Amino acid sequence: MRGREVFYPIGWDDNGLATERRVQNYFHVRCDPSLPYDPSFVPPASPGPDQVPVSRRGFVELCQRLTDLDEQAFEEAWRRLGLSVDWSTMYRTIDEASLYVHPDVGLTVIADLAEKKIPAVWLNPGADSPEVIRRAEALGVRPIVACSILGVGEDPMDL
Repeated sequence: MRGREVFYPIGWDDNGLATERRVQNYFHVRCDPSLPYDPSFVPPASPGPDQVPVSRRGFVELCQRLTDLDEQAFEEAWRRLGLSVDWSTMYRTIDEASLYVHPDVGLTVIADLAEKKIPAVWLNPGADSPEVIRRAEALGVRPIVACSILGVGEDPMDL
């Protein structure tokens, strides 16, 4: 870019309603948090008249599975296009160690991270609160209160 060094990491925004709707439509399921987790759950091979209910944890696993496939397809397309991207700094907003959620949600998510033995979690701006930090520390998860882009070795203020 005109002889200047430009930091252009690639990142995937995997959180939110768009991802949830895509998973619902792709796998023909709907999240039902009242259901217990079934590790042997297999989504229907073809759509039926109604979406099949799945536990919250099962739904999150399907989100991870589909975003993995989608990100591979996007990366292949971007590489074919020849975009100038620093692929060594790739990050994902669905990363299990990075939170971009309201602190009230973070309080419950921290327990899931601790259960999965995640040693640390990035609490991005707006996701942190004294309660979330205390809960993470109590569960043995080290809270990192900062923008997760610092995890790729860059300071957002320098960009």
